[in-house]
Amino acid sequence: MSSGTNGAVDVVCVDAMKTVFEPCDPDTIYRLYAEAAELEVTPGFRRDLDRALCKWRKELLGEDEENIRKSLDQYWFEVNTEVLRDLNTELPEGERFERGQKLRQQITSDPLLYVVREDTLQALERLSEFVRGRGGWLVFASNQPIDLLNRFLEDPRFAGLADLFDRRYTPSNLHARKPFPGFWYALRGSQRTPKSILAMIGNSLQNDAAAAKLDIPTHLLDRDGSRRTLIGRGIARSGLPNWVHYRYLRNQIFCYPDPNQLVDTVMAQLRFLELQARSRA
Repeated sequence: MSSGTNGAVDVVCVDAMKTVFEPCDPDTIYRLYAEAAELEVTPGFRRDLDRALCKWRKELLGEDEENIRKSLDQYWFEVNTEVLRDLNTELPEGERFERGQKLRQQITSDPLLYVVREDTLQALERLSEFVRGRGGWLVFASNQPIDLLNRFLEDPRFAGLADLFDRRYTPSNLHARKPFPGFWYALRGSQRTPKSILAMIGNSLQNDAAAAKLDIPTHLLDRDGSRRTLIGRGIARSGLPNWVHYRYLRNQIFCYPDPNQLVDTVMAQLRFLELQARSRA
């Protein structure tokens, strides 16, 4: 896999948030939204929050790729503001705006809310060595602005993680963001080095799984099995943009409860590609 089509460098893409950086406590997100909405965390609240996030993430993203011009900060501010209105209609508009902005800052910008689990680090070390040993790159492909991604990688708790990656691609340098196809098109042609994307590793059915529409095998970390369940139910309840067709994706998306199992499969697929290339040589 030392070189892809037309001399392109082979790359394996990895999402950052909730794939590499996972919440220290999954309940933290629910607690922050509950505090902002002046409600208690109950099973009903969890259900309502999940539905509201799915609804507004999809609706405010829209179907138009022109929405990439909207910054991620602005997008999440708008999502949070609408979610808070759904959760508590009695919150004054000014309070919703202020708390929506605070939620954006807390959830997307604070490294202390996140951890890199030991099994994730072990899996990334194995994958990095494997990909680099064959002349390829392991790269971040994240919707985080580059300054936020750098802030996470510079946190002393994550020392050594940055060394496993060869490049960092975000809307800041690609001028496109997931789930729109332009993100992967831009990544393939960025920095004057053509790239052949061999795999996308992530966690999101809305953002990362969209790579499968472009024939990129997509591997999702799915510790609780929820993504596999949504794929089984079909696109209508998955929150995927309409242009990502469920029937097509079903053979392109793979879900794993464990990051080492995920990496084992990615490496097996890359070995198979090597064998194919040699047989054609």
